[in-house]
Amino acid sequence: LLCCWLPWFLYNFPGVMTPDSISQYSQAMGLTGYSDHHPFAHTLLIKLFLSLGMALFDNVYAAIACYTVFQMVLMALFLCYCLCVLYRYGAGKKLCLLFLIFYACVPYNGSFAVTMWKDVLFSGFLLLFVLCIYRLLHLYTSGGRLKNQPGLLALLLISGLLVCLFRSNGLYVFLLTTPFLVIVLRREWKLLLPGLLAIAALALCIKGPVYDALGVAEPAFSESLSIPAQQIARVVYEGRTLTQEQIDLLGKTVDYDSIADYYQPELSDPVKALIQYGHPEYLEAHKGAYLQLWIQLGLRYPLDYWNAFVDQTRGYWYPGEPGLTVNESNSQRCGTYRAVGFKRYTGMEGGRDSEQALYHLSALWTALQHRRLHLGRRFLVCKLRAERTKTELTSVHSVFCPDPDPLSRDSGGGRSAIRLSAYSFHAASAVRRS
Repeated sequence: LLCCWLPWFLYNFPGVMTPDSISQYSQAMGLTGYSDHHPFAHTLLIKLFLSLGMALFDNVYAAIACYTVFQMVLMALFLCYCLCVLYRYGAGKKLCLLFLIFYACVPYNGSFAVTMWKDVLFSGFLLLFVLCIYRLLHLYTSGGRLKNQPGLLALLLISGLLVCLFRSNGLYVFLLTTPFLVIVLRREWKLLLPGLLAIAALALCIKGPVYDALGVAEPAFSESLSIPAQQIARVVYEGRTLTQEQIDLLGKTVDYDSIADYYQPELSDPVKALIQYGHPEYLEAHKGAYLQLWIQLGLRYPLDYWNAFVDQTRGYWYPGEPGLTVNESNSQRCGTYRAVGFKRYTGMEGGRDSEQALYHLSALWTALQHRRLHLGRRFLVCKLRAERTKTELTSVHSVFCPDPDPLSRDSGGGRSAIRLSAYSFHAASAVRRS
């Protein structure tokens, strides 16, 4: 596997960075404050390898490569373990060889292996968790006892904890799996239930008091509203009739006239960003009113709600071409690392360094869009304001777009504007520290 993935590593050296990676990189290098918006456990892992790489090589590219190599090795181990389990429980050599070829040679497996992204490692930990459950079921049906397999139980619990920590919704996966495991493996409940409850309690403790003690900001409330927000936006997008009271309620959190423009059936990020950069505090203070609004619109327009849910989740269950086929990313191969001055910042000393951090992160994003969203794009202006400080920074970049309206719901430029504003917000946070 590593030999087959090596060309992807060399081509994209030191690795591919997504917009999420840039946010976590900025936290790991001390440019912005800690946040659990992207799993903080993954950010700490990135920080560990960046620190190790800088200590050994004093070069940011080598530091990123250290993380990339670690991820490649770990993912290869997960997949090899999967093949071993399948072979052990009856899959033939030919079938396992076919799976091996798939993992090694299908391009997106190699591409993901060298991408610094939370979903990559999470998928490995989830695979390990599922394989442990698979082994437990075989052990149970064959009359074996779990007390004779302490290593399997430990692996189940450790992988379950990592599933909880490496994605926010991983905790829900673990909690919903627990009762079914206890019911199906009821002869082993005395061993399973205490262990599973202990892992759930530990995960909640880490994501609660421990993160609070470390000063890790909680994810925005809007991050948990992907489906409900998409469903309400779909109703507006379809031009359905709303009462003036309902329109006013939505307008207190977001710009109502922008909802239809920002709605994308396959991607909830634009609508969530519209909430986050509107007035999310009003939403959090009036959750009951918005819950009532969601129920009212759902009862009145159930088909729109259903279509919004189907379009949002289609990529997981429909074996056809998804609506969102690529994720914007960046590697040193495309030249934007050097072109925008991607460098290590050890501290934020004064407003000038803050402006440099803002410039480099924003310029990196602009160059990234120029690479992935094709050439010849039109004008995009993003104004960044560092709130609660006397400093106001304005960053203007040209991101050329074939769509005459760069913020239209069908254009990549619309996504670019939202993404750029999000990452510029992280950069602007550095100003507050100076």
